[in-house]
Amino acid sequence: MGAEMVRGLGSFGDVVGSLTGSGCVILGGQTSFQASGAAVAAQTIVEAGGRLVRVRGPLPTTEEVDRVVAEIGEEPPETLVGVGGGLLIDVMKVVGLSLATGTSTGEIIAHGADVSGDLPSMVAVPTTAGSGAERTPFAVLYQDGIKHSIDDSRLLPSRAVLDPTLSRSAPKPVAAAAALDAMAHCVESIWACRSTLESQAVAAEALSRLSANVEAGVVGGDGPSQEELLYASSDAGAAIAITRTTAAHALSYHLTSEHQVAHGHAVALTLGLLASYNEAVDESSVTDPRGVDHVRSAVSAACQKIGVSDGAELTHRLRELMESMGLASMVDAAAGHTVDRELWVSAVNAERLSNNPRGLGHADLLELVREA
Repeated sequence: MGAEMVRGLGSFGDVVGSLTGSGCVILGGQTSFQASGAAVAAQTIVEAGGRLVRVRGPLPTTEEVDRVVAEIGEEPPETLVGVGGGLLIDVMKVVGLSLATGTSTGEIIAHGADVSGDLPSMVAVPTTAGSGAERTPFAVLYQDGIKHSIDDSRLLPSRAVLDPTLSRSAPKPVAAAAALDAMAHCVESIWACRSTLESQAVAAEALSRLSANVEAGVVGGDGPSQEELLYASSDAGAAIAITRTTAAHALSYHLTSEHQVAHGHAVALTLGLLASYNEAVDESSVTDPRGVDHVRSAVSAACQKIGVSDGAELTHRLRELMESMGLASMVDAAAGHTVDRELWVSAVNAERLSNNPRGLGHADLLELVREA
């Protein structure tokens, strides 16, 4: 079952009014919680005996989860409310898992958590339009600079609150990277080996809406477009929950953890190049059991939803889009220095590569990233 959806302007305030304060812990970010107006709405819960715990960035780390768990204490709350971007919602998920099962983050990464533990009710309230974390049963966590994915059906929030009022305050670079992440979720969900007819349909429809509204919403600050970006990015999260991500995401994590390139920006830097790579699939390199024609058709369908014909045009369109939103369109410029390609490729998450519809070896990756 998916998360219960609550959406609309002012919906966060309505949800807050329905919660029991004494059994509730709200997790809020360092800046977005105030800037979005969420702090004002959440005051009702705090005044009724609920607690507010701040979550620190810039990455969701094991240390931060452990710190938050310690601050909350050993008694799990009835409800956890996570208000923020994908980082904060991921932290909320792992905090809930750790509290409910008494499992440390190190153990969760290494062995998972006790299947018998029941998590608190989790309410995910995104303040950015991009990650779709409110609709997925997994979380990203960094340990000693290494990215880990925790995939557990209990991590799917019980309620997702999509209040466009909260996402309008996101700074333009944050909104830009978030929108690019959502677009990548759609594209990768369409061509992933684990794609289904359902995921492809949801992702294609969301991608059309994202493409139609991204510039007006991010660059122009148009309210209705921002609202559409929030709803479409959440649907993109629902699609990626079915399929998981592919090579573009696998290539992004090193750029984020080692070079501080925002996640969605990092994904977009290779997404078009991977479209070109995947559309050149042949019988010797295809990894999707549905075959070469299926993969080529999926890549073409994703490109068409963005209004381009092939991977080369997609690369051009994404670079054009990044520049219009004030983001660097090449890897070295985004990182602020020359990135070591060998080290970058060596750090790639092999699990995500297995979901890419065309096989990728070390030499393939190295050739691809030299163009980025």
